[in-house]
Amino acid sequence: MNFTFAVIALVAVILVIAWGRQRLRTGVVSGCFRRQAEKRCGAVRPANLFRYPQLSLPTAGADVVVSAVPGGSRGGIFISPRPPHTFAQVAVEVPAGIRLDIQGRVAETARDRALGAVGIVTGDDRFDDRFLVKCSDEDFARALLDDEVRRHLLAFAADDGLHVTVDRAGGADEDASRLDVSITLMSGDDGDYDRLIEAVLALRDALARIA
Repeated sequence: MNFTFAVIALVAVILVIAWGRQRLRTGVVSGCFRRQAEKRCGAVRPANLFRYPQLSLPTAGADVVVSAVPGGSRGGIFISPRPPHTFAQVAVEVPAGIRLDIQGRVAETARDRALGAVGIVTGDDRFDDRFLVKCSDEDFARALLDDEVRRHLLAFAADDGLHVTVDRAGGADEDASRLDVSITLMSGDDGDYDRLIEAVLALRDALARIA
């Protein structure tokens, strides 16, 4: 019986420590969100037991949503790691069938490396050396990745794990698409949020120009 109580107590201590660490991380993230909300006239939805804090920034057309989540494991028979990530996303209008994926070359998949994937070339050697660009329409991708957009994406460090996607948003509206810009960490740095938000806004504006 004493052993059972000891096990229960140990589990309780582990849960309390994990909860405390999570509260600390979400508190730091919430502080970043509050500062961004003040600077950009946004609103913060606080964290609770079931969700992480979220920042909403009103813009023409649709709000930009920003959040950060810790890593973990996906359940099931084959458990796979899910890295932490911080993201900014917004609904966008793009031509039917457009799919875009941009990621740092340090994050290339094993299949990409094995096949020697080169991606879409923009002509900017610094950008092309840093990022692997895939798109269902090469001309569309080149038009999107103008000087301003490339500048914003190059502002991220090579090891930030930057990932940009434009894809279907899901839900009832099958034609809706979503732009998502993320980095592979649960950030507590104001600079990361500035870079993410400015990048998603630059991409959103560029998409609007060429759509």
